[in-house]
Amino acid sequence: MSHPSEGRRSAITTSWLGWGTFRVDVAGGPKVVIDPCVTPLLSDPHAAFADVADADLFLITHGHHEHLKDVPSLARRLPHVPIVAPAQVREYLVGICGIDRERITLAEPDRALTWGEARIVPRAFPHLPKHDVAGKLAILRRDNPLGAPWIALRYGPRILRSWLAIRQQPEFGPFLAYDLRIGGQRLLFTCEAFTALLAAEVVGDWAEGPAIDLAVVGVESGQEEAAGALTRALEARQAVGCAVHAPFERFYGKPPVDGDAWVEAAGGTAWIPGSAISTS
Repeated sequence: MSHPSEGRRSAITTSWLGWGTFRVDVAGGPKVVIDPCVTPLLSDPHAAFADVADADLFLITHGHHEHLKDVPSLARRLPHVPIVAPAQVREYLVGICGIDRERITLAEPDRALTWGEARIVPRAFPHLPKHDVAGKLAILRRDNPLGAPWIALRYGPRILRSWLAIRQQPEFGPFLAYDLRIGGQRLLFTCEAFTALLAAEVVGDWAEGPAIDLAVVGVESGQEEAAGALTRALEARQAVGCAVHAPFERFYGKPPVDGDAWVEAAGGTAWIPGSAISTS
């Protein structure tokens, strides 16, 4: 494995498939899927099995439900696909799910990995407070009391299946973004969300080196301006934002993410409800 040549650039298409699932297709090169989830929790958009079945590599950012819930079953159905994951996810997949440890490469913050012609650098970032199942239900009753009974009736079976998975999944970090240099281009995926907990100087360090051709930034309700300012600090040639937690925010009765506010704070970048972005 080696760095891609800076003088050789391949057309790359990046697709957001729902939740934290992204797909990167390099013309004449690999297909990389980040956080493959192919089943819904509520009425959320999500990838289909066909969207991930031909992947050459899975990158996992952290152990929360909407990023990890389908990885064990996909690992069994697609035994040829290698996996890159942080330590707590690797131990969960090996110790709880019985996945062969040799398939899973450890992702550690700021430690570069090479895979084929790709260079992968995991970047650690802080996550907003995460609640266990009881805490989630308490927040639902507090913040969305009128919607809670309807949600429970409509999505009860899915929520139950989710809980059966969540109860053993790792809730702690590190929480990773992925800096990919592939096909002569540099892509950065947060796959979670930029929030006020992330220091601007950390993001400035990420921006060092070759210019970022495309930054894909998750944005949460109430964090639009902070996320926009941090996105601006990346100095990416192109940046797009997406509401990766929109189903949860509806679940808790929060206002939807204000994409226009993020665009304004980020400096004229694009907001995607779900689409593909091409760079070349």
